[in-house]
Amino acid sequence: MILDNADDAATFFGQAQSYQRSTRSVKSSPAPSLASFLPQAPNGCIVSTSRSEDVAFRLTGNHKNIIRLEPMDWREGIALLEKKLHNRFEKDVALELLQALDYMPLAITQAAAYLNRLGARGSLLKYLELLQKSDDIRASLLNKETSDLRRDEHASNSVIITWQISFQRIREANPSAAEMLSLMSFFDRQGIPEFMLRNYANNHQDDNEGVEPELKFEDDLATLRSYCLINTDTESHMFDMHRLVQLATRRWLAASGDLNFWRRKFLRILSAEHPPGDYTYWSKCKILLPHAEAAAMDEPTDEHSLRDWSLLLTNAASYASARGRYGAAESMARKAMSAAERGFGLEHPATLKSMNILAGALLHDGKLKAAEETYRRALNICQVSGQDHPSIPTMMGELALVLAYQGYFQKAEETNEEALKMHEKVVGKDHLAPSTIMNSMALILIYQGKYQVAEETIRRHMDAYEKVLSKDHPATLLTMNILSWTLVYQGRYKEAEDLNRQGQNRFQNVLGRDHPAVLGITNSLAAVLGRQGKFRAAEEMGRSVLTKYERILGKNHTATLESLIGLSTILGGQGKYEAAEELIRGAMEGREKEFGKEHPDTLRSADCLAYALKMRGNCKAAAEICERAYTSLAKVLGSDHPATVGCYRNYSSILQDIAILAHGHKYRLRQLVWIVRGAPDSTAASSRTSSSRKQMLLQHLQQLAEQRAKQPFTWRRLPRLPPAFDCDARDLLSVSDDRRV
Repeated sequence: MILDNADDAATFFGQAQSYQRSTRSVKSSPAPSLASFLPQAPNGCIVSTSRSEDVAFRLTGNHKNIIRLEPMDWREGIALLEKKLHNRFEKDVALELLQALDYMPLAITQAAAYLNRLGARGSLLKYLELLQKSDDIRASLLNKETSDLRRDEHASNSVIITWQISFQRIREANPSAAEMLSLMSFFDRQGIPEFMLRNYANNHQDDNEGVEPELKFEDDLATLRSYCLINTDTESHMFDMHRLVQLATRRWLAASGDLNFWRRKFLRILSAEHPPGDYTYWSKCKILLPHAEAAAMDEPTDEHSLRDWSLLLTNAASYASARGRYGAAESMARKAMSAAERGFGLEHPATLKSMNILAGALLHDGKLKAAEETYRRALNICQVSGQDHPSIPTMMGELALVLAYQGYFQKAEETNEEALKMHEKVVGKDHLAPSTIMNSMALILIYQGKYQVAEETIRRHMDAYEKVLSKDHPATLLTMNILSWTLVYQGRYKEAEDLNRQGQNRFQNVLGRDHPAVLGITNSLAAVLGRQGKFRAAEEMGRSVLTKYERILGKNHTATLESLIGLSTILGGQGKYEAAEELIRGAMEGREKEFGKEHPDTLRSADCLAYALKMRGNCKAAAEICERAYTSLAKVLGSDHPATVGCYRNYSSILQDIAILAHGHKYRLRQLVWIVRGAPDSTAASSRTSSSRKQMLLQHLQQLAEQRAKQPFTWRRLPRLPPAFDCDARDLLSVSDDRRV
């Protein structure tokens, strides 16, 4: 004997034996008990199919007699699709469709029947696109009935209707389990945290007086598990749902008019549970972020839910930004800001907080102009309203960083000083300054070439952060990364390497391998290795960083462009000047587009390009590019800035190569070029050229002048060297009035 679809306990055991635990339960019509009519003879057997494990147990009397049908795997799904579908199909598309249908046989059969009815106009790809388009279209497709003569004529062949029959039976037998299912349908389908469901159940014990809370909670879960509506993970205390079950549950709630009620309840519960994105709460934020992103898909209409939605997305955006997901953070922060303006008002602290988080996401995503506009708007609102918002100093510090990145160093320094004064005014001088302000100050000093002052500043505050926060706090680690760059710029490569390796390990443990901050310190380590001649390891590391930057941040992000320059330097050190030139041109083009031709980063790229061109023998083009770069750097940064001095050295070297190639082909050019380039120490702008080296330089140049061809060579005038050098280049290079090298 076969009992198909034996899902309703009341059908077999009578209404009195079904669960009646709430006055709100809907009593179904009395049904005759069939269990007593089932044969009890030792001969023959009875096979029952059921979606309810509880009914299956009561029919068999022993769990050992229950055969559980696990979800189909992809091979079984493909086989079923091949059997049901008339037309041929591509395997890759079929696998994606099976995944979208959760490998459910009825859903697969229903999809095949729909496509067969369309004939040549139907395809798996079109059906998959329709499924993924929206919940309404997905529900419409899965709600279509298909005929199957082998099944009971009263049994539904629609996935949605089939599930909803189960939901109705759960509501009748165990209303609190149906309520839990209703709430779970609004979460992301994976990783639904047990603590949230337990908190909800504990807060609704008034509906179940006289029942032990722990027993009631477990009984509700057992009911949902027995119908195979949820999966449990006892180790992680998480629950999963099939996407089709979630869809069917929402359609069921919409049909009964309860959809908005449960959506509001879900938002209120999740908003109250989701903490800010501070490092202290990261473990909880990690669990709740997918559910916040699921909630972000549907904007509520009523005022109370709009406020809950805004607060939830603000906290979720803060965490997403801290974890390097800047695109997701920007999207959620924009929604949160818009909702907060309508729900709370423009001058409310919640609105300003969402603005601050949005600006931070834009800053880290490389959208500097948009970030500056957002910061200024938030600060202007605070100024007009007269608010002393606690995040004002932090916003000003980040605004200073935005200005520095855009090359407005004087404005950046003034803004950061104002931020520090405001912080001291609010909390006092003895209170630890926010890392944002101090890191901005150090980066501004680095941009200005004040490496030693930047190092002293950052070391002082890094020690304080380690004591107050911890060694592994993100603020401490970011400070360590900035410190490593101050060491690199001062030529202290071994110290920088040790610090970078230490920071890289700690960064990866806290943030993960692909966080932009981890990539930043790895890029710094690659640069240090390259400057120490460890080119193989440096190139491998630099290429890995560049690939990840392009994938995570995009090809035009400032960090990606910086890594292009770093990798080109490593390639140049190995003599791969053609590849280096290609990378530099890409970085220079991106910086010109983002910042303009006169930005210091663009000009430094031009300096690097000139060097690559010189090493490839194109000295004329190199000289023209380098001269423009030097003139602009002297104007923007000043003649004494290390970047300007370095550019001048490169320019002088290019001109010397032109002269030597023009008139010194008979001599040992490699030795001569080595002496010419070695005259100034390339690692320190303030170094003095020794008198013996000058003498050696002059002797070789005099020999060259005496032995060279008689044709006069007109030497173009060099710009004046910065005060850091002993003398003008013409004094070193002049041999006589009518002959110059």
